[in-house]
Amino acid sequence: PTFDGHEGVVISAPGAAVACVPLWCRSSRQLMNGTSMASPCAAGSVALLLSGVAAAVADAEAGKAGSDPRLKGVGKPSPWRVRRALEATAKPVKAGGDSEEGENDDDASPLTYGRGLVQIPAAFDYLIRDLAEKTPDARYEARVRRVGDAAGSGRGLLIREPLDSASGTVTATVTISPRLHEDADVATQAAVLEHALVLTTTRPGWISAPKSLLLPHGGRSFEIAVDVSKLGPGLHYGEVLATDAAAGWRGPLARVPITVVIPEKVETLLAVGGGGGGGGAERKEGGKEELSQGGGGGDAVARLGSLPMSPGKETRRFLAVPEGATWAVLRLKVPPAVSSSSSSSSSSSSSSPHPPPRNFLLRLTQHSPATRYSDTEARSMAGAVPAGGEASLACAVSGGGTLEVTASQFWSS
Repeated sequence: PTFDGHEGVVISAPGAAVACVPLWCRSSRQLMNGTSMASPCAAGSVALLLSGVAAAVADAEAGKAGSDPRLKGVGKPSPWRVRRALEATAKPVKAGGDSEEGENDDDASPLTYGRGLVQIPAAFDYLIRDLAEKTPDARYEARVRRVGDAAGSGRGLLIREPLDSASGTVTATVTISPRLHEDADVATQAAVLEHALVLTTTRPGWISAPKSLLLPHGGRSFEIAVDVSKLGPGLHYGEVLATDAAAGWRGPLARVPITVVIPEKVETLLAVGGGGGGGGAERKEGGKEELSQGGGGGDAVARLGSLPMSPGKETRRFLAVPEGATWAVLRLKVPPAVSSSSSSSSSSSSSSPHPPPRNFLLRLTQHSPATRYSDTEARSMAGAVPAGGEASLACAVSGGGTLEVTASQFWSS
């Protein structure tokens, strides 16, 4: 998530193995990937949505047969109507997280894909109904301020560092306010004078919130509680959703994203002898990944175990950096190739005796107040790593904080 707790990604669009490429590439087809592919796909999808809505409104204005007369005079949909339609109808995508170590695939999904893949036919139906029923044309803003935190409010709640969760329960004040366009007419302003919201939590086991909220025009605040003592190591994500009590079909009008990171404790690290630099350690059997964190009194080694890798799969782990550590080295080693004799003796084995080299993306990330990500993280594309080969990444760290370790195999590898 972002520094202020927002999930960062709202919707997703196809962005890998895109074969349709522009003419200036002078190629009939080419596999391309990234946000450079996903963004035009999303933009074109929204353009198609707006074109369809405009045509439906024009048909209603002209009184054509089969058109919805309720669309007369509705005008153009506002940006927040369009965004709400896209979010409410997106198809959820399951993230390929490492659920064995406390990270839940469903937890990681909104942080990776947002609400999911855009679904234009469903978004069109939603937007037509939203316009026809003349629901309040307002944007509902949620701001979160942790109790006792003077840093100000944010768009969500992020509990990441070890000290953040030391108390066991974190409380925060949430304020939801309806926002109207400055040119909104009197009828639109009157529509949001007061209405009832139903509050629900996606993780009731560790997130507590009121059941309902009567929201006036000026907004209203309420408190939530996050019991981090019930959570194990890894990433945990939940939301508080505010839904219109009189029109539940509209989906959440406001969301409060809550992300909790419980790092693996320092006691799980194996202290080994070494110099004062950023020394490493050799991999043991089993295809394990290790992280060496250098400090003045010797190195500490975190053995992350065997990481199941497949194209497009992302594995994320969190470590509590030992006090005094100043440097971290991530080492990832690919298991050796299966010998021809062993592969022939086991007909059920799917391992290839000569697997092709693979490409991996490695990243180490720490948060530091008032510091941009690029100054506190290191990333590397390790290309063409053969069986039995090794990739590594090093970066400076601050003791006492949380270090995020991310490893993924490239989608085409």
